[in-house]
This record gives sequence, C-alpha cells and structure tokens, in this order.
Amino acid sequence: MVRTRWKVLGAAAALSVAAVAVIGVAHTPMGRPLLAYIPGFSSVCPIGAELDPVQRAQARAEATRGLRTDTPAPSHRVLAFELGQTSKDDVRGWARDAGLRCEEALRWTCSGHRLEGLEATVSFGFDPQGRLLEVEQRARVSDAADASAATVALARHVESNVGPATLERGRMDAGYLAAAPLRQHLREFRFADLRARVSTTNLGERGFAVRSVHQAL
Repeated sequence: MVRTRWKVLGAAAALSVAAVAVIGVAHTPMGRPLLAYIPGFSSVCPIGAELDPVQRAQARAEATRGLRTDTPAPSHRVLAFELGQTSKDDVRGWARDAGLRCEEALRWTCSGHRLEGLEATVSFGFDPQGRLLEVEQRARVSDAADASAATVALARHVESNVGPATLERGRMDAGYLAAAPLRQHLREFRFADLRARVSTTNLGERGFAVRSVHQAL
C-alpha cells in the first residue's frame, strides 16, 4: 500500500511538472501562440494581469502574430457587435438589455447568455481605447448530440459572415465526439485581421464543452 501511495504521488508530481513546463514554454516568444490552444486561456493570460492596458495590447499583438494570414476578413461581425469598433458602453447596454449578469474585471464575463439554445457565459476583451477586440462564448452540456448541433449552428453563423473554415479537425458527429474523452471537433477561420474558432470537446464525466471565440488580430 505504501509503495502504491508513492507511485500515485510520483505520478501527480510528474504531471504538475509537465503542466508547469508547458505553461512556461507558452509564455516565451516562440510558444505564446500556444496559449490560444490551452483551455482557459485566450489572448489575455492571467499571468499578465499586472500589466497596464498598453502593455497587455503589446503582448497580445505579439502572441497573435503567428495566427494571421494575408487575407483580410470579409466581416468582423459577432453577435450584435463589430470587433474593433463596438465600445464598452455598447457592450454594457447590450448585456443590460439581455438581462445578463456581468463582472467587469480584466475581462468582462457575463452569465445568463444563451448559446444556440444552451445556457452559457460570454466574455469580452477590449483594447486600451475601450474598443471590443474579443468575444468568447462557452457552454457545457451532457449530451453529445446537443453539443454537436450547437457547434454546427455556430459554425454556420461564422461561415455566413466570413466564408469556409481554413482549418478543420475531427468530425462534426455526435457518435465521434462521444466515443472517448478529449475527442474534439474544431473549425477555425483565420485572416489577416480576424481569427474565429468553433469547437466541441469531450470532457469525460464533465460533459461536452462548446466554445466559440472571435478575436480581432
């Protein structure tokens, strides 16, 4: 029993070291784009919370440089907003009219949002001038079919604004998603000035995470 306990503790320590290593690499100039693929991270990392708005904007520009293509996006529309133009006051008014409950911190996060019929949260990121740069919508459901249907609808909304996805991984199929934990379907839309991602991820016993992110680059 003692030997088993030490094995468990050793495995936990190894996982912790590996996680720290990944996060550490992701905060180097070479690895910063990895932050965009780590759950819970977006263009603004909690480690940079002590930065002033201008420094955060500079760090964000550096982190997203490798995500850009040469083609401008046909549209910057998401929900009722225009990335790069909509102001904080506009977002505040929209959230108030929608009856959302919001916390206005480094990133604004609002609960009570509806994402393709699912209960969700929506968060917002702004530049130093108070212009909207990022919108992230998240929902958690227990049924793979509901998650798949929501992701299909989200992807169609993005496609209607900017055209076909530039990257796709996994299958948009409930059976595929439900087959094993960490199964994911992802569609990504990359442009010179915009990046959008729609995904569903199987989180095992925690259900399925549906996520939509729009970033002005």
